[in-house]
Amino acid sequence: MAEIHEAGASVEIDRYIGYSEPYATSHAEIEKDTDIQNEVRNAARILAEAVVSVRAGNMLTAGADLTDPRQK
Repeated sequence: MAEIHEAGASVEIDRYIGYSEPYATSHAEIEKDTDIQNEVRNAARILAEAVVSVRAGNMLTAGADLTDPRQK
């Protein structure tokens, strides 16, 4: 059985986009929301870094240099 490694919460995105809009137009909301697009890009980058790190046998520190597009 393969060993399971978690990349962390930074690769998980939990957002509602256009949920009150009709399905046919909800995609337009995603195209306008550049923050969610950047969050998805960051999650993909972190996941890719995590895979490379784990395959190299290193400790998982993926995404340490990325900034959150939705600063609190």
